[in-house]
Amino acid sequence: MTVSTDAYLFYGFTFYDAEEGIGEPPPWERREGDSSNPRWTDWNRYCDAATVAKLKELKIQIDSHCHSDYPCYFICPEETWKFASRGYPKVIENLDVPEDADARLRTACELLGIEFKQPKWIMASYWG
Repeated sequence: MTVSTDAYLFYGFTFYDAEEGIGEPPPWERREGDSSNPRWTDWNRYCDAATVAKLKELKIQIDSHCHSDYPCYFICPEETWKFASRGYPKVIENLDVPEDADARLRTACELLGIEFKQPKWIMASYWG
């Protein structure tokens, strides 16, 4: 028997991966005395309202790939994030990157204190 995972395709970059030693843990991973394992949806609980609003305005997606116990956080323009859930393949109609994608990512990184890296198309999996 095999295990399927979700497939992710996005134009952006991974900004935190503990196992690979990439980046610094984001604020939601640095909570002292809290043993819960937050998923990407929790990130906005640790940003002020103005930052959350600006990220929504920029149409930035923050998520994680790999596994829920070992999240590898990534950032991308939301319109470049493609995914297929277990057992439900999807056809990707285009891989267009908005002209302002890099500028939006750079602005989001400045807001979040994340080091900007040159974005690329990345395919990853998620098993949660």
